[in-house]
Amino acid sequence: MKDSILIVSKTNGLASYFVAVEDVVEFHIATTGAEAIRTAKESKPLLIFINLFNPPVDVRVVELIHQLKQAAPACHVIGCTKGYDIGEDEDVNVIVNAVKAGMADILELPSFREELIWMIDRFRQYSDDVQAVIERLDPDAKAHATVDRFLHLMDWKRSAGIPMTAQDVLTAVSELESHPAADMRNVTSEMPLISPDVPPFSVLAIEDEPDQRENLLEFIQLRYEGEVAATVSDGLDRLRGRHFDVVLLDIALPDLKGNQAIPIIKSFAPDVDIIMVTAYRSYELVLGTIQNGASDYILKPYRLSRLQCAIANVIQRRVMRQLLKR
Repeated sequence: MKDSILIVSKTNGLASYFVAVEDVVEFHIATTGAEAIRTAKESKPLLIFINLFNPPVDVRVVELIHQLKQAAPACHVIGCTKGYDIGEDEDVNVIVNAVKAGMADILELPSFREELIWMIDRFRQYSDDVQAVIERLDPDAKAHATVDRFLHLMDWKRSAGIPMTAQDVLTAVSELESHPAADMRNVTSEMPLISPDVPPFSVLAIEDEPDQRENLLEFIQLRYEGEVAATVSDGLDRLRGRHFDVVLLDIALPDLKGNQAIPIIKSFAPDVDIIMVTAYRSYELVLGTIQNGASDYILKPYRLSRLQCAIANVIQRRVMRQLLKR
């Protein structure tokens, strides 16, 4: 059975970018907010792609995301942009507010077929893992609709920039079981941010540009534990000394290219998730990133909201994998 996706834009033009994957997904198109909400409720899509800079005119993007998540709580909302769309402060605010509303990721267009399939597969696996974990913890998960509501809760946590730990998951499932009929927004507003002030997740950024390295360190330390390195060699030394959950790896480093570095880093830390960072995109680069085992990649110049989404998504998938191994 094909996964279902919903494409939301003021015009039908956005759908042309997804023709490459019409053999692997069933897709629906909506040009108004009302049509999108109705279609989401009926089709329960895995992914909803919203054109952030040409959205439906009958509803604001943030409110549309809220209503789509109410109509299909288990869906993942992806914002679609083009690199040149992002420049003005007003444009940046659109993305920041969309992330706060529960947007799961950002897709920069145009994209390659393999890239789209990679994104679809990642979110399908994540949804399947969440369902498997919750059904193991809560035999009556279907009766409580815990899976859908838990995915909604995880979106809420991610929007705050704090992924859920394994203990958070256990606590949250118990909390949701005790509120089987409650409105999800009431439950999430009452629940504390369970993670401690310094989350136990650790991030290593390998970046040779001094200013960007300093900015990354500041960003990481606000949300996680972390360090930075200027070269792959320096990064490997740090990986020998401590555990990291995520490595942000620049593609163009002075001692080794990023795609060549992935298998070396994996040999030192097999379980680490690697997010590639690159200033340019080519078919060969994307394919090499996927085949070498990276977990995601982001394009420079990136917004911190995009970086936040990428790290939080990778960490949440890690947590689900850890719980499935228990």
